[in-house]
Amino acid sequence: MSWKVKERNASSESDWSDTWSFTIRDNPTTPAPVVTTPPPVITTQAPTTPPPAKAASPSLANPSNGSSFEQRSEITFNWNSSANANQYYVEY
Repeated sequence: MSWKVKERNASSESDWSDTWSFTIRDNPTTPAPVVTTPPPVITTQAPTTPPPAKAASPSLANPSNGSSFEQRSEITFNWNSSANANQYYVEY
């Protein structure tokens, strides 16, 4: 399975991060993993504030590239974001 993230702010959208992959080991007797993502951080700005800087591409943190999980594992996606981002798109 592969995953990537991009950020968005009021004026722009970043490029996609690098794409990382991980493996879920087959174990047909257990339920599928629960995949969770951190909630987006939403900020508001006063109308007189100049537009924010262009969103930078996030850097991925977890699950690490090439990692492997048992099918029943809970997998949490983590990334390093920029201060200018207020929305995230996760594709997996």
